[in-house]
Parts: sequence; C-alpha cells; structure tokens
Amino acid sequence: MIDWSIIHNGIEGTLTEAEKKQLQNWLAESPDHQQLYAKIREQKEYSPEEECLLRWRKTFEFTLKRKHWQRIRRRIVVGGSVAAAIILLVGIGWWYFFSALEPESVIYSSYQEPDRSKVLLKTAEGMVLDLSRNLEQDTLWVDGVKIAKAQKMLTYPKTEEKGISGIIQKNEVEVPRGAEFCLVLSDGSQVWLNSESKLTYPVVFSEERREVQLEGEAYFEVESNEKIPFIVRIGDKMEVTVLGTEFNVNTRNADGWQTVLVRGKVELNVSGKEPVTLSPGELATTDVRSGVTTIVKTNLRKYISWRYGEYFFEEAAMEDILEELSLWYDVEIVYRQEQLRQEKFSGCLPRTESIVSLLNKIEQTTYVHFSLQQNQVVVDY
Repeated sequence: MIDWSIIHNGIEGTLTEAEKKQLQNWLAESPDHQQLYAKIREQKEYSPEEECLLRWRKTFEFTLKRKHWQRIRRRIVVGGSVAAAIILLVGIGWWYFFSALEPESVIYSSYQEPDRSKVLLKTAEGMVLDLSRNLEQDTLWVDGVKIAKAQKMLTYPKTEEKGISGIIQKNEVEVPRGAEFCLVLSDGSQVWLNSESKLTYPVVFSEERREVQLEGEAYFEVESNEKIPFIVRIGDKMEVTVLGTEFNVNTRNADGWQTVLVRGKVELNVSGKEPVTLSPGELATTDVRSGVTTIVKTNLRKYISWRYGEYFFEEAAMEDILEELSLWYDVEIVYRQEQLRQEKFSGCLPRTESIVSLLNKIEQTTYVHFSLQQNQVVVDY
C-alpha cells in the first residue's frame, strides 16, 4: 500500500527520485490507482486548504483498504458447516473493520425535520382545510360528501352518480415539501402524491370522463372502466389517457415530463402531435417546449421506488439525487464547486431514515463531503 506522503508530495511536486519510482509503480498497478490519483489532483486544484487535504487522505486510505480487503474476501473459499461459522466471524469482522474506517461523518447542527402531516385540502367552496389538524378525526364533510380520513389518506365514497345537481365540484389536495399523501377517488382509483405536488379532481366524476389535473409527481392505480376513460391533464398541452393501469407521472424533471408504465396501457396526447402509446416497462419523456416525446425501455424501480418508501439511484448525478432528497427533507442544497453536481452514486436509500444517515451513506462511496447547517446542505470535497 502506498504511503499518503508520496501522494501528497506528488501533488506538490516535491517527490524524491525514490518516491517518484514508488508512485510510478503504484500507478502502473491499476487503472483504479490512476483514476484515484487524478481525482485527488483535481480536488487539490480547487480547494488547497489543509482541512480538505486531511479529508481526502481519509477517503484515500479508506478506498485503498476497502479494495485490499475485497481481494482478501474473494480468496477465502471454505466448505461445510464449519464454513458457516467462519463466514459469520469474517462478516462480523468485516463490518467492524469498515465501521472503524468510515470517512468523516456528516457535520450537522440545528436541523429541523419537516412536518410530514401538513397537507392542504381546498374545497369547491373555496375553503382551505389543514389536514394535519385534528388527526384523530376519521371523517370530513366536504362539499356535501362524507369523506373517510386517515393520517395520510382521504377516501371518497365510491359512486356511479354524476356530480351533485349536475355540477362538477372539484377539490384540490396540495402536498408540501417533506410530505406525501394518498387519495382514493370516487371511482375507486388510488393516487399517491409525492412531496411538492398538487392534484385537482372532481368530488364525483361525470358520466363521460374521469379527469384530474396534476402538478408535481404522482403514482396512479386506475380502476378499470372501458366506458369512461381516466385522463391525467398536465399543464395545458398534455393528457395521459388510460382505461385501467398503473403508472407514474413526474412533471418536475428538467428534461421534460416523465411517464413510466408499470402495467396496462396508456396513451400520451400532446397538443399538435400524434398520440403515443406506452407499453409496460417503458419511459416516455416529453419535451416541455417542443412537445416531442421519446420512449425508452427502463428500470422502473428508479422512477417508482418513492411510492414504496425508498430511493433507488443507478449511476445518478449528485445534483439529481440531492434534488430528490431536498423535497423530502425540505432542505436547500449549496455546492462549493460546480463539478460536484456531476459526481455519480448508485444505491438504495430508505426514506424512513434521517437525512444525516442518508448523507453518510452517500459519503462512504463517493468523494463528496456534506455539512448540514440548519436546513441547508453544503456539498464539498
């Protein structure tokens, strides 16, 4: 294992001839060594402070030791019942070893978790109800309809009738940052709303169409009804039309509106464009300006994991990751260097854990370092 002083002297340009030879031999051993050395040099150019150098040294040593022990683990081949005991001991030792080697943990102070129960319901009469109040209340009377109320759910009575007195009365649920909510609509369809999302929908659907308006992100399980299509309107340009299916719609993505289909079939109708049909496992991205839709096969888990209480990232850019986390933990993200936005991370992170725990896990497999100051996450090397 190469000594850190040789890495440091190499960056500073103060290597002796013997150290130069050691560094050259180490770099020639593996492309991973070359990549790691290049990354440290890049970081040095941007932040030469001694505190940052110490942090890089920790990450450097941790990375080398992890690779070393991974090679050792691959060489261990055992059999029989004794093997199980040995594997258990090795596993315990492995966990202990790396718990001691973890780089510097996230620094945080005075962080305040968001109120995850604060969801607003706007009635057809213009009243705004805070659903976080009177959490023990199990029913609401809204626009003449009795609605079942749970902590994170409203259930409208299932009915085949059209709107009261022939008038379509609409409700609106607004889910702020840090919260999520579920609606069971009057046709039995279920909608899960992610943080910072809004859904406008009829108290009772009409006989001709079932139409809702979405801002943000939602996961839909639509009740099948061949006679009455279910339509999700996005802005004033796009409609997602279904008969009975499961899908996710996200209008927040910078690349365009995203629709992923889990099962069934949906049709995308964009103003001025030919309709596009999705099959299960496909992702449609619709450019907001041009209205052009592209379709690709994808790993659905990346787009619907939030619905099941987790985040799943696959070689995702740090900017995209932290944007997702900022919605759930209601934090502001500040980057000390612009190139940090493009650092990559892969992994599965539970939404039930604290933000400090999640940031620690990201730190352990990347070159970034986080500090959490009140409700601001500072990203640095």
